Amino acid sequence: MPFIGSVGPKFFLKNSMEEVAAIKDIGNYFDRAEYIKWKSFRDTDDSRYVGLVMPRVLGRLPYGPDTVPVRSFNYVEEVKGPDHEKYLWTNASFAFAANMVKSFVNNGWCVQIRGPQAGGAVADLPIHLHFNAGTISAPAIRSKFRPK
Repeated sequence: MPFIGSVGPKFFLKNSMEEVAAIKDIGNYFDRAEYIKWKSFRDTDDSRYVGLVMPRVLGRLPYGPDTVPVRSFNYVEEVKGPDHEKYLWTNASFAFAANMVKSFVNNGWCVQIRGPQAGGAVADLPIHLHFNAGTISAPAIRSKFRPK
């Protein structure tokens, strides 16, 4: 039975995902002494059934008449500008688990998902666009983490 969990910047001994993105060689980063137990686990057969994802994905569009209307009353969720903390974020492991279910339905095996073209891409994530003076100024990111 596979296990999917998520990790944040603390897993990498960092305070933010921006600091994680600044790591030059993530493969060699795990050669550090702090990761001896992690590397020992990775060498076991059981580690083949453990997947870690990071960090989080946009769970839904903000409530409002132009995105997700609330039928029972007029409500607009304010998420203007670059403040990503105002969005509803969900654990990325749920998005990955959805791909595992799709793989099981299609192949009878839930881990037939190597790479984006073979079922590993997470599809249909919400995208929230910001409009400024009638033009699109910048798309809100789907994930909290953008690699450089």
